[in-house]
Amino acid sequence: MNNKSQIFFGVALAIMFVLSVMVLSPFLITLSLSIIVSMLLYPLHKRLSKFLWKSNSLGAIATIILFYMVILVPISLISFQIFLEAQGVYSSYASSNVLEVSSVSSLNDVINSNLKKIVPESIIPNVDIRLEKYIGGSTSWIASNLGAFFSGTFDVFLKILIMTIAMFFLLKDGEKFQRDIKDLIPVSSDAYDYLAKTIKSSINFVVFGSLIIAAVQGIISGIGFLIFDIPNATLWGTVAALASFIPGFGTGAVFIPIIIYAFLYGTTFQAIGLLLWAVIFVNAVDNLLRPVVMQKSINIHPLFVLFSVLGGISFIGPAGFILGPLILSLLFAMVKVYKMKEISISKES
Repeated sequence: MNNKSQIFFGVALAIMFVLSVMVLSPFLITLSLSIIVSMLLYPLHKRLSKFLWKSNSLGAIATIILFYMVILVPISLISFQIFLEAQGVYSSYASSNVLEVSSVSSLNDVINSNLKKIVPESIIPNVDIRLEKYIGGSTSWIASNLGAFFSGTFDVFLKILIMTIAMFFLLKDGEKFQRDIKDLIPVSSDAYDYLAKTIKSSINFVVFGSLIIAAVQGIISGIGFLIFDIPNATLWGTVAALASFIPGFGTGAVFIPIIIYAFLYGTTFQAIGLLLWAVIFVNAVDNLLRPVVMQKSINIHPLFVLFSVLGGISFIGPAGFILGPLILSLLFAMVKVYKMKEISISKES
């Protein structure tokens, strides 16, 4: 192929790639999630296919049904409960300004008075933390975003349908897709195998190393809030799951204010019980699960995970909770592969 032919096909390929991305852009996030979920469920699909007369189609159907029953339906129910609780908190704040006149305002004064003793005014003048402002803003964000999610019923069902169809074919024809991708990528077989292994490790890091641990901590936190009679336990359990991404603080960013609140305006039993629950059960999840998960995953500093989660949600939406950390971990993986390639080239030279 001469230079003119190479230029022509290169330009044509670039144009077709851009047009293809534009055509698929409404479904890119849904397809991305389908690929991630299919990769995670593929080992289960292989096992089920063996029991179902070695049929990839039946194995794919069974895998998808199990996924919906065990994962998607509980998540949907919990999300709806969070939506109701967030709407209730935000409505009470917006209608009666209950957060301004209630004990939260008193807790606000206690925190500010102690901060002024600790932090001299010469360093930070006019220290004033308004808890009701942040609580109101947080609950309004949750209520508005989840409200938009549940209001777009047709859009949600359409995306679930597309995701289901994509997952079926990705599971059924997964090996064929892998061979086709391997033929398309212009790298050696060893480099492709290493890259594929690194991508799987990245997905394991995002899903198991971060999301699953956060979800387990959120569930255990919510159970603790229920046991010790903290209002809106599901909502605060979810906030605790999100707080688990904060380096150095974790779920303590949620438990400490609630424990202080319980100690000042609740009962001593509530405060001590929540403290013990956080230290014994919630903290144990991080100490026991994280080292096990990280053994087979790419290790990324928690600070980058936090920013990737927040940035992903801001840029992509709710799906950014998964796609944000995954994109960042894939970047680290690609850099690692590139550096290894440079090392191998330098050794050869």
